[in-house]
Amino acid sequence: MEIKRAAALVNEKAGLLAPRPARAIRAACDEALAGKLAGQFRRGKYQAGAGTSTNMNVNEVLCNRALVRMGKPRGDYKNPSSQ
Repeated sequence: MEIKRAAALVNEKAGLLAPRPARAIRAACDEALAGKLAGQFRRGKYQAGAGTSTNMNVNEVLCNRALVRMGKPRGDYKNPSSQ
């Protein structure tokens, strides 16, 4: 979560991510770090060494939580970097 939070900040400062979604992503990361989203992270029975399924699950959880924080429905993935 710390890396994803830092990435949102760096991408905002670089002008690659608009301030509103960047703040929402950081807030979602803060919630996850505080344990408030613990029930949302699923682990597969058989995960290979790369961790891709876990990473994608984290991305989905954080993205959807950020969307909700911005007043949008979960799954509304239309160009969130410019909102």
